[in-house]
Parts: sequence; C-alpha cells; structure tokens
Amino acid sequence: MAGYLGPKAIQYNVDNSNVENDSNVGGDLTVGGNVLVGKTSSSFSSDGVQLQNNGEIYVTRTAGPPVSLNRKTSDGSMLQFAKDGSTVGSIGSISGDLGIGTGDCGIKFVDQNKTIYPANPSSDFTNNDATVSLGVAANRFKDLYLSGGVYLGGTDAVNKLDSYEEGTFVPSLSGDNGASGQVYTEQTGRYIRVGNQVTCWVRIKLSNKGSLVGGAVGLVGCAPFAVADRSAHTTAAEFNNLATAWSLINIRVAGFFYLRGIRDKYTSMAFLGPADISNTSQFFFSYTYEAT
Repeated sequence: MAGYLGPKAIQYNVDNSNVENDSNVGGDLTVGGNVLVGKTSSSFSSDGVQLQNNGEIYVTRTAGPPVSLNRKTSDGSMLQFAKDGSTVGSIGSISGDLGIGTGDCGIKFVDQNKTIYPANPSSDFTNNDATVSLGVAANRFKDLYLSGGVYLGGTDAVNKLDSYEEGTFVPSLSGDNGASGQVYTEQTGRYIRVGNQVTCWVRIKLSNKGSLVGGAVGLVGCAPFAVADRSAHTTAAEFNNLATAWSLINIRVAGFFYLRGIRDKYTSMAFLGPADISNTSQFFFSYTYEAT
C-alpha cells in the first residue's frame, strides 16, 4: 500500500504506485475527519462508502444492493437498532425467511405460502400466535382491502366471513302473473348483506295500482341476491290504505315474495289479492333471508 499526504487529505491505494497523480485512488482520509472508501468525492451520489466523523455512514452503489449482510450457522438478528445503547428493534432471519420487529412484537414474511406471520423477535422470530394486534381503539388503520374472507372468533369454516355489502334496489308490487300501469310516489329499497344473511328495507307508496294480474299480490325486485330457501322472515311491517281490512301482513317466499296476512283473529293466514290493493296503498317492510 502506498500513501500520500496532500494539502487536503491522506490518499492511499492498494499497490505501490505513486498516488499523488494516481487517478485510481483506493480512498481518502479528509482533513475534516471523514473517510472515503472507493470514492474521492464526498457527494452522496458517487459510488463508494463515506464514514462521517459525526457517526453517519453513506453507502452508494450503482445497479446493485449497497449493503449485504450474511449471518452464518444460526437464525436470529442480522441487524440491530438501538437508542442510547438499548436495543429497540431488529431485522433477522428464520428458516430462510425475513423477520422485523421490536421486543416480542414483530412479523415475518414466509414466502413458502405467501403469508405474513406474527413473530417474536426476542426469540429468533419464532411464531407468536394470537398475541399481536393490528391497531388500537385510539390509533386505528383506515381501510382494509381483501379479496378473500375474514375468520372471526375461530379458524373453522363456520367462522369465515366472506361477504359484506350494502346497496339499493327498486321494489315493485305485482300480481303473481304480472302487472302494468303502476304509479308510485315512493319506491325505495336498500339492503345489507353479511355473509349469506341479507336484510332488506322496502318502502312503497302507490298513487295508481294499475293492473295486478293473478290471484295473489307480492313484491318483485326485492331479492338483491338469489334466495337459498323458501322462507323470508319479516321483522317489521306497516301498511296503510288497503282496500280491505287486514290486521297483520307478512311475506311468504315461494319463488315470489307473496304478501299474506290475517284479516282478524278469527281467520287463518291468507294471501292478499289484487282486490285488496287500493290506488293509495302503502307498504313498509323489513325482512331477512338467506342468500345462496
């Protein structure tokens, strides 16, 4: 190794050539107390290593990783971070995968099954089942986008929530053989689907009942998702201005959302027909059904 003490720095190279005029200098020790390795300029954009006298290290490399770490023999921490001499976190390896965290709170990236695991950095990033939370009540994440489902309260198939949706639809009154000429002053429907359970709210107000064809009357356009069975449970129902007297009305699903009810306490359940509907009839329903 040859060296040269110049007006601004000590330069060295790895052979015995004269470094005073050598353009291939191995490094500099600047008069400011900084060490340049593989570079003669303190510019961060030039390739090489710069050790600053204030403790900073600048590493620059073109078209390659600037820093490579290789831990041999055992798994564990490969890079540790400390504040005032106390470790605050680490990055390490476990069975060929990468982990990161602090104390016993961390995660590891398992490429074998493309999964992120909760891990314990203080125990060489071993699995840390059911101990790490994502956010707290006063410091929450914003939105979560999933293409699959969420397992709540367990890991079995029955614990999987794979669907949640809110939306609207347009309900109509119809005879079981069709309808035409209806005019509505209000015709709204909305729904919430959680898993396979669909809950709907319907508001219908007529100003002209038009022609209701058939022996029974029901709702159409009121199942945003296909019905899995033949039952829908009405949780609330209100009706006004019917042409005939009814004390109770609910919904019966049998390929059609039939309206049926009881006229009084002495009669059995019966379907509403076109003659029971007036030009100003009003219906307000809330019902739940199982979707396919």
